Amino acid sequence: MVYKWCVVPQCTNASPDKMFVSIPKNTKIRKKWLMLARRNPKDIAASINAFMCEDHFNVSKQFYSHL
Repeated sequence: MVYKWCVVPQCTNASPDKMFVSIPKNTKIRKKWLMLARRNPKDIAASINAFMCEDHFNVSKQFYSHL
């Protein structure tokens, strides 16, 4: 199992009970995601598998029914 943690500052979620979304590897899109998360894209190497937890998305209950 891959250890996942949320890259959003002050978010300490690393729970296996949370859903984590992988930040895209595409350079332009990744930069936008990290900037929206208030992170400097230069601080997180492109080779790193970075994630944001479900708390930072509008995840509906309907979505969970498809998992």
